[in-house]
Amino acid sequence: MIEMIMLLVLWVLVGYSVSRLFLDRLGLSLGYDIGISLALGMGVNTIFFLLFSLGEIRVTAALIWSGTLVVLALLQIARMYFKVGLEKEKESLRKLIAMRYSLTDFALLTAIGVFLFQLYYKALRMGFQRPDEWSFWGVATKRIFQTGSVFLKDIVYIGFDRYPLHLPINAASLNIVAGSFVENYSRLIGPTTMVFLTVMVGVFLQETKLKRTEILLFLILLLTAGHELTIISALLYADTPYAYFYTAAIILFSTVILRPNMERKRIYLAAGLLLALSSWTKMEGAIIGFASACTLYIFDYIYSRKTRKFELAEPAILIGVTVSLPVMWSIIGTFQNYAKAGWTAKMFSNMDNLFENTWVVARQMYVKTVRRDNYSLFWGWVVLAAGALVVWFRENKLGLLLFTLIVLNVGYLFASYLFVFGPAEGLTAASFERYIIHVLPCGVMLVAVIYANLKGRFIRKDLYEK
Repeated sequence: MIEMIMLLVLWVLVGYSVSRLFLDRLGLSLGYDIGISLALGMGVNTIFFLLFSLGEIRVTAALIWSGTLVVLALLQIARMYFKVGLEKEKESLRKLIAMRYSLTDFALLTAIGVFLFQLYYKALRMGFQRPDEWSFWGVATKRIFQTGSVFLKDIVYIGFDRYPLHLPINAASLNIVAGSFVENYSRLIGPTTMVFLTVMVGVFLQETKLKRTEILLFLILLLTAGHELTIISALLYADTPYAYFYTAAIILFSTVILRPNMERKRIYLAAGLLLALSSWTKMEGAIIGFASACTLYIFDYIYSRKTRKFELAEPAILIGVTVSLPVMWSIIGTFQNYAKAGWTAKMFSNMDNLFENTWVVARQMYVKTVRRDNYSLFWGWVVLAAGALVVWFRENKLGLLLFTLIVLNVGYLFASYLFVFGPAEGLTAASFERYIIHVLPCGVMLVAVIYANLKGRFIRKDLYEK
């Protein structure tokens, strides 16, 4: 297991170095670099694995270790060449050491640490929980471990070979360096992405000018939002990693809303990379990623059109990078003669009694959201925040952006149940309680934004049109 931990640390260092090279001159805090470091490190490992698989080279432990270390060394050379020094790290470390925590803050930090630790405990101790975990994600991880390749023809059902492999590739890499396949160890990705998701949301909450105690309380709200989140984050599901990549992209992009004069292209490129990783983490990620990239650009254009000229390169970078991985995998699948995804045969099978089915699906989605053993009152708070946004704070850019993205994701799921899933899955809103995790962090951030507005802590010149 020590090898897995070491590789995770190396991924974080690689991702952190990539982020520093991208974002160093933008004046952002190191929290952003730390928050997206795991995502970028996993992305580098995925590209590494893909390239060797395309070259028909079996990926081994020696290749992963040497490749990761070489990339890290090259990144350090690039940092020296571009003079991205350690001054910022040293200053942040001095501030961290000088911080003083109240007893309340210390207790809240301890609670957050305990919750995250118990996710690792559950991941390593829990036995078989749900069939979906091993109908694809677990099987794909084991097959990649066995073959050292991403090409998995007919591993379970016809059509699964076209599924995104970002999670299985990284989970398999951990097993490869460990030298053996251990089902529970494959689950380490879930809790680890939850740790970095918590960091990223914390960085966003700092932008709202909330007090430290309030920020910690909102992080606890995130971590304790519901039983479903706790279970899924401790299993080998793609939903928590997806939520991490997607939320990180949104938070990073939000910096151009908060800082209208910030250089766009670097942020667009970095946010596009994170959306690309989310797009190749789950099947629905490609469409959601493309729609979200368009939404992000439209928001930025609307709010900055009076002070900035339109540049075609900006939306081209954001949208082009976002769709790069799904498009590449689709092309590879075509050349590999992969079968169409199995769900395509069920499309439009719910068209009979469409009006009635609309209410059936909506009710099922509602029930699975408000069930006490899923999320209790969490989504009720989000609805109240959305209501306050519409009634009192319609000029709040961040609030509107978060609300729009939540509606976009939920609307896509609703349309999928009606037009894509078969009757058995669609009319029961199958797994909606799991899919809604994708925008759960956006829900927490929306509640925090509205709370900060009610407390009057936002800086108006950063958040409102004059």
